[in-house]
Amino acid sequence: MQSDRAPSRPLARCAAHLILLCVVGAPTPAHAQERWVVLTAVTDPAELPRANAIAQHVSAALEAAGDVLVGPEHASAVLDSEMGRPFVDAPTEFAAHLTEVSQRVLDDVAFGRNQRAMDAGEPLLAEIDVHAAALSRAEGPSTIGNLCLFLVRAELQAHHADRARERARTCLRLVPDLAVDESLHPRSVRELLARVRQEIAAGGASSSSLSVQASATDPEGCAIRINGRVMGRTRGATVALPLGRYAVQVECGTDPGRVFAVELATPDPVPLAVPVELAAALTTDDGVALSYGSVGQLDAALARHVALIARALDVQRVLVVAIATGDVTVRAFERGEGMVASLSGTVPVVEPVDDAASRRVLDVAHGASPDASDGRDDGDEAAPSAAQADVGLAIAGGSVLGLGLLGMGMDWYLWSEARARGAAIPRAPTTGEFVAAQRSFDDWLPVVGLVGAVSGALATAAMPLVLPDEDGVPWWSWLVGGVGLAAVGVASYFFATDGECYGNTALMSACTRRAPNALAGALLLEQAAPLLAVPITYLIRAAIGPTQGGARAADTGASLDLGPSGGTLSVTGNF
Repeated sequence: MQSDRAPSRPLARCAAHLILLCVVGAPTPAHAQERWVVLTAVTDPAELPRANAIAQHVSAALEAAGDVLVGPEHASAVLDSEMGRPFVDAPTEFAAHLTEVSQRVLDDVAFGRNQRAMDAGEPLLAEIDVHAAALSRAEGPSTIGNLCLFLVRAELQAHHADRARERARTCLRLVPDLAVDESLHPRSVRELLARVRQEIAAGGASSSSLSVQASATDPEGCAIRINGRVMGRTRGATVALPLGRYAVQVECGTDPGRVFAVELATPDPVPLAVPVELAAALTTDDGVALSYGSVGQLDAALARHVALIARALDVQRVLVVAIATGDVTVRAFERGEGMVASLSGTVPVVEPVDDAASRRVLDVAHGASPDASDGRDDGDEAAPSAAQADVGLAIAGGSVLGLGLLGMGMDWYLWSEARARGAAIPRAPTTGEFVAAQRSFDDWLPVVGLVGAVSGALATAAMPLVLPDEDGVPWWSWLVGGVGLAAVGVASYFFATDGECYGNTALMSACTRRAPNALAGALLLEQAAPLLAVPITYLIRAAIGPTQGGARAADTGASLDLGPSGGTLSVTGNF
């Protein structure tokens, strides 16, 4: 039940808001600049059409509410680039054509028809790049490798040594673990290939290394394929390779993995981090979907996978339409800065999805209770309760007050450091050290003043947010204000008296600088301001009186957004 004596605080809270605008930055609505994406997650792939239909309804509700939404086509395209594209089998007719051409090229080089062999085989090698990951998956001899080595033989027989060496590098790029069949390839080809392989292993201008790594949470022992060939196992492998394009896959089962395109363009080593579990669960054929083998797998991995997808798409919030054992829920996640997204809410969905269900989803998406819309007309806006607003304001105010008090304590330490630098001026033995000591003292004073001004403003701004509701002006607020007035009196004394002289008669004069007494007075005034704000706040509240109905407005809220490059405190609503 709401109290009928909770006063309205428009002037006091607006004053606090203005100070916060100057000190911290202008407030922004919680989702004005945020981007969203809607995903689906299922434990049965047969449920994907159903999940996609609900996701379309949820996406439409978000867009109607004015949220910025990343569309499924764009999301799929970005993830195909960042998380690998879906594996595609090579066309059956192409594989048959490759075998036929390879046999014809072998016949040509065997009879010395070198140019004819190159004319037939060289155009085919360019097409092989597109299907390298699919064509070389089979164990044993490689048709691609044999065709390529036939062309090496043709170049050698035509006395094109440099072209033969370059062709051998191409062979080792297309088939990194290429094995030579002695019955098909003469000694000259085998020896050239061995020399080129040694050159690649030793490094050089035309080779590099590819390091494929899985995360610590991914399974061990999964096959690492480069252009279809198994070249190592997770957690990781580093392979020396010729420069060029490669298709990389990591596979923990029999199904082909997503294909990561990698370009080795310089001799510098190239790292590739493959999210193995996510790549195995991800599909991008019809929107972005995650498929898990069980409810336990979904619950254990979803927050990690959402964080990776959100980072790749550069979105701040993610809604996941999850169907597990037939039950539908919508889960709201915030991206955050860690490796696991934060679950901000979950709401069950009963089909068919109507307007009321859409409102509940939006409530969860925007951080409110899923039941906040119950009992409202369709046109009513979702609003947090007065109690929720109080909690938000208390957290925001307490955070700002804590920062202000911390800054105040730190500033007196900085002031003592300034005095210590001034005291070093008379002790300087040389003119150079004397000048340096003066410069250090001068440089330190603005730091003390700036920290004091900011911390005093923060603490003063926090007072209207943290002070409890009282009838009238409580007696204890006058005591706090009295302490503030005493601080003003002491500050006046500091302003009226000169500080101790810092000079060096042996080098220049007896008084070149003075102790920062005036700065101490300014610090006392900045720290007196929040104390004086206590009775002033209650006086303003008492003058304004309670809101209509005796309760504080519920459309009040606060948010603290911290990031690697700074932070923003927003206090919005009816103060």
